[in-house]
Amino acid sequence: LIHFYKRLEHCICDVPLSERVYSSHHRAPHSIMPTMPSMPFMGQVNQQVNRQLNGPAHHHPADSIQKHYGPTSIEISGPAAASDLSAESSSSKPSSYSVTCILFTGIVFVGLVFFTIACLVNSLHRVHEGNVAVYFKNGALMDGVSEPGIHMAMPFITSVLQVTVRPETHYLDPLECTTSDGVLNVFRDVQVISSLEKNKLKNLITNYGNDIKQILVYDRIGEGIQNFCANNSIDEVYNTKFLFLEGFVKVKLNESISK
Repeated sequence: LIHFYKRLEHCICDVPLSERVYSSHHRAPHSIMPTMPSMPFMGQVNQQVNRQLNGPAHHHPADSIQKHYGPTSIEISGPAAASDLSAESSSSKPSSYSVTCILFTGIVFVGLVFFTIACLVNSLHRVHEGNVAVYFKNGALMDGVSEPGIHMAMPFITSVLQVTVRPETHYLDPLECTTSDGVLNVFRDVQVISSLEKNKLKNLITNYGNDIKQILVYDRIGEGIQNFCANNSIDEVYNTKFLFLEGFVKVKLNESISK
């Protein structure tokens, strides 16, 4: 068989070129010249014989598509391969879009949940019995005052301050004072009972700040006791004029508040 192929190749090569062109142009329009069977060990001879018998093959560039799988490549020809690839690409796009949409929706939902919880925690507040709540919007004191109960305020903008308005007992820190004759005395466990009026609360906070009682009451009482000790001797402070100490401190306290 190998000897036969060699002789056939030699015979074809001896045919003049004009006769071969003439025979190739005057074939029947629908006739197809048979190709020689391909053999693995006769690949070069088979390709040359087929080119000489059938002429050069014309392929449209769109009819062949190469698909690469790792280091090797497989050639798939025809429009069916292009349709398969387009179907695979179109089927993969919706899946990637759906995963992206699900992730984005989940992130947005979790963010909204955390934001809602933060707003509720920041806006809801409870006013205890005996207190009232005043509000500061962007640092400015507002007119409204809330009674005891659960209330809501604008989150992240409004801050709440609770002030005790019922009578409250407070013990002062130890007070040191010196009498007129140079004796150092220490007053311990000084008890002060005070209360605030709700209708005057805004004016007091505006003029004296949030810690109203410390500025207006407790500090003034300490100054009154020191003045009383400075104007009297040790005998007068503890014996003869001790009962007048309370009245003297009240007068000084009212004078400082009225100023």
